[in-house]
Amino acid sequence: MKHLGSGPQWPDLIQSKLEQPCRNYWWSALLYVQNYVNPNEPCMGQTWYLSVDTQLFIISPLFLLLFYKWPKLRPYILTVVIICASLVPFFIMFYGEYRGIADSSRSQEYIRNVYYPTHTRASPWLVGLGVGYVIYESKNVKFGRSLKKFQLNCLYLVLWLISLTVMCAVVFGAYDILMGEYNRYSHSIYVGFAPLSWAVAVGCMIFLCVQGCGGPVNWILSNPVMQVVSKLTYSMYLLHKLTLALRMYSARTNFVLGALEVLPEFWGDFTITLVLAVIWVLAFESPVLVLEKMLFHRQQERNGKPKSDIEKASNS
Repeated sequence: MKHLGSGPQWPDLIQSKLEQPCRNYWWSALLYVQNYVNPNEPCMGQTWYLSVDTQLFIISPLFLLLFYKWPKLRPYILTVVIICASLVPFFIMFYGEYRGIADSSRSQEYIRNVYYPTHTRASPWLVGLGVGYVIYESKNVKFGRSLKKFQLNCLYLVLWLISLTVMCAVVFGAYDILMGEYNRYSHSIYVGFAPLSWAVAVGCMIFLCVQGCGGPVNWILSNPVMQVVSKLTYSMYLLHKLTLALRMYSARTNFVLGALEVLPEFWGDFTITLVLAVIWVLAFESPVLVLEKMLFHRQQERNGKPKSDIEKASNS
């Protein structure tokens, strides 16, 4: 990295922000535990979310086992666990007296105790688990079969309105958190329940799309172009911070971002990241996926088993 740029702050920033954390904590990144082991000095800071996602994936069989053992209690188990998962960040925020949007004076402490831990990030994942369960059940039992068509359409419309209203409340509610005076209760409620609310709203939209009532949203998400874009998103996620670092750490003057400067800066960074992501996918990700498909295809030919729905979807 140190040979990719230059500038008055380049050597120190590259060393302290990128190279040194990966030298010290490469192992925690590979084990997906750096959100707990070294939250304030992560190797590739954007990958903290991969640790959270992997840890939640590891414990997912526990919930599947509970659902299998007590099928009638599934909704109640999910509801209780989701509420508890939202109360955890609420109480951490409340008793720690953190601001809903991290301030610079306590940013490291906020990241360590609120932003990175898996136990404060579990509620949206649990909502996703619940949405998957609802969609699965709705396929086995036709949703709304006791309702007339007009009533069903009204229900779909209400769900759309609720989803959009909740999303707007989450987005614009952050303004008062950011600009208003500190209030212990409002900040704690926002951090504890805003992710849950957003996940429920997105879950409702997904459910409506599955039911054939997604309208333009379903058309956009189902468009073949989105399949191409989806193959680049993970690589863009991994590379975007490096793009920003190369530009910011090599700066020789202060950045001044006004309303007119933001868009050119954004599209410049986006385009560079997109080009790098295409190269990364073609060089690393696609060859590995092709090898996996070849391996599974040979194994299926030996066993004489048909392809699963998941494998068919991945091939498409």
